[in-house]
Amino acid sequence: MVPETPGVSVLVPLYNEVGCIEQTLRDIHHHLGQAGIPHQIIVIDDASTDGSGDLAKPLCDLLLRHGRNRGYGGALKTGIAAASHELILTTDADGTYPIDQMPAVYQALQHADMVVGARIGAELNHPLVRRPAKWVLRMMAMYVTGDYIPDFNSGLRGFRRSRVTPYLPITPDGFSISTTITMAFHVHRLRMVYLPINYYKRIGDSKIVPYDFVVFFKLILRLALLFKPLRLFLPPAAVLLGLAAWLSLPALGGAPCLPGVAAALAGLGLLATGVAAAWVNRARARRFLRQSGEG
Repeated sequence: MVPETPGVSVLVPLYNEVGCIEQTLRDIHHHLGQAGIPHQIIVIDDASTDGSGDLAKPLCDLLLRHGRNRGYGGALKTGIAAASHELILTTDADGTYPIDQMPAVYQALQHADMVVGARIGAELNHPLVRRPAKWVLRMMAMYVTGDYIPDFNSGLRGFRRSRVTPYLPITPDGFSISTTITMAFHVHRLRMVYLPINYYKRIGDSKIVPYDFVVFFKLILRLALLFKPLRLFLPPAAVLLGLAAWLSLPALGGAPCLPGVAAALAGLGLLATGVAAAWVNRARARRFLRQSGEG
């Protein structure tokens, strides 16, 4: 007997995308249907004001509406809670992602906990002004996790609901939900796969604003404290302890060097804080993995 193909829920957060939502949903139906993949399309209308939710209604299996704008992460959380399947795919509704790659993401997800469409293909339309900031943030994310991350916040991805659900209480309601989940999966060594994809010019106006760089920067620092605190505390502690040693050398055999003592105490304090936070983090990691069925 041929095993039944597992179904998948496709989440499409929507906020004022009247120019492309219909084509996006048609493409999802076409490509997943052509591949013989049973699917449920859930559109989460995040308080759109341009009528795009009404356009989506006849083309999806379930339309969920927010009474107020809750953000990209809030929309995904609503969709995850309503999904009928363990396997979930997500994409944006702005025409930037290659919907024809959804079957490939689905197939890779059969042997992974998360599959990310990494925007490193032949055709990329990242605005030039954002590239330096994205590079800085990606380097920070890789430093914290200790892994290579080609794309930490792609909107085209697939994951297992049971693996993601334990992390939802610590995820924000904004765009940075993708970054949070990606880094958490890397830190806790869940099965990650990256598939190279193209990234097209968006239809309509971008929802990303320059201040979002500051939001992402603060988020990565917070995630470092949450998941890998020693990566955050160890470098400044080492600098302070080294400074203390350098300041104290001239005072060997004589009176204590007060600046050296102060630097040493500060360094030891940071080191102790990092070690304590790492101990707490290990207990938290065991809880996350146990709740997701890993432990």
